[in-house]
Amino acid sequence: MQACLAYVNFEGISNSDIRKIFGLGEKEKAKVSRLLTSAV
Repeated sequence: MQACLAYVNFEGISNSDIRKIFGLGEKEKAKVSRLLTSAV
């Protein structure tokens, strides 16, 4: 939902934004990167 809102507002969403949304720490960058790769 956050990504859709960012898209509609012509804004980007970053790896750190996704980690904040899901409550993940800095060490879990790889999980988010895999999630973003799958989504794209």
